[in-house]
Amino acid sequence: MKSALSIIFVLVVIVLSGYLYKKYRIAPKLNLKSLSVTDLSGSEVKISDIDSELVVLNFWATWCGPCRQELPILNEIVNEFKDKDVTFIMVSDEDLVRQNRFLSGKDLAMTFYKLNGKLPELGVHTIPTVYFLDKNKDVIKTKVNGIDWHSEELIEWMNSKVSK
Repeated sequence: MKSALSIIFVLVVIVLSGYLYKKYRIAPKLNLKSLSVTDLSGSEVKISDIDSELVVLNFWATWCGPCRQELPILNEIVNEFKDKDVTFIMVSDEDLVRQNRFLSGKDLAMTFYKLNGKLPELGVHTIPTVYFLDKNKDVIKTKVNGIDWHSEELIEWMNSKVSK
């Protein structure tokens, strides 16, 4: 009897571990083409309307330590790609007042938006979560829980997705 209970316990732990790993460490498959967001002045924008060969969409929050830490580094990368057809957007489900207050006085080159809804409703349970979208706004790469933005491999990959 004890061995049967032990086996059941181990199986439950394995299943639960797999579920939690998938929920918090793997970016959910999303169709972001129809996603609507609101810019910091209150105008609605559809992701599909962003005209760019590569869109880097970063789900973030003002209270998220790793998100805040990566902002200056990400800003360097944005400036590195400023002459290429790459658009960097930051999407939070926090209200516009909170985002504007947080961003006040910061010289950041990326564009910030409010999600029209909540991140968990999309299936995004971990931030930062980054989606790389091609010119058709199809997801071509994802990363959960931060990126080494200075990685040579990432920079080369991003360069390979845009015209010279």
